[in-house]
Amino acid sequence: MANKNYANLNEKDVLEKQFTVEFKGYKVEEVDQFLDRIVEDYSYFENEIVKKGNELEKALNDNAALHERLLKLEESLSAANELLKKHGDFGGGNIALINRLNELEKKL
Repeated sequence: MANKNYANLNEKDVLEKQFTVEFKGYKVEEVDQFLDRIVEDYSYFENEIVKKGNELEKALNDNAALHERLLKLEESLSAANELLKKHGDFGGGNIALINRLNELEKKL
């Protein structure tokens, strides 16, 4: 049997299926009870598919938002690294300036 991306039947198909009754056929009540169980299963699985589809859509949206945030953070980090390369270590420069001011104040 070939793989398909669809089901042959849906809940309505099973629910509305009518069988021909013959002389030595199955008990109609048993067939109806069994088909009712199948309909319940179809309904359950259809609801699960919708639920999982919604969960997947939310996860994909969350992933896209996180990916966008990651790209922005990487851009910010890259810009900060470029500033450090261009202007040097701000902390070390400030400390050197404070030490120089301290030495000048001692001389005064």
